[in-house]
Amino acid sequence: MDEEDARPVWIGIWGGPQEVDQAIWKVQKTRSPEDLDAFLDKLRIFMIGLGNKAGQDGSGQWLLDNFPNLLIVVSQKTYGGMFAQKSPLGNIKWIDANIRKGHGPLGAIYP
Repeated sequence: MDEEDARPVWIGIWGGPQEVDQAIWKVQKTRSPEDLDAFLDKLRIFMIGLGNKAGQDGSGQWLLDNFPNLLIVVSQKTYGGMFAQKSPLGNIKWIDANIRKGHGPLGAIYP
């Protein structure tokens, strides 16, 4: 994050964002407001399944509440795919017909 590189840093969160929150909190407590803004301007977060207001580890909402200018994408449904209980993609018959059987070596090893 601190390198002289203008490219954004994307962080994918497939669980709770506690570690990212802790890093931002540390920057907030140890650097100037301008340095914090520069840090946040470079950061991009893609987080799945915030779910309830607290999120998986209770810290997702803290990011949203305290850093309104931070670019955070919260995917509530699109990540679900085959994990979705009520989705046709979560149906074992669909998985067999469209992924595992007759779709090559990669499909054959799909669990």
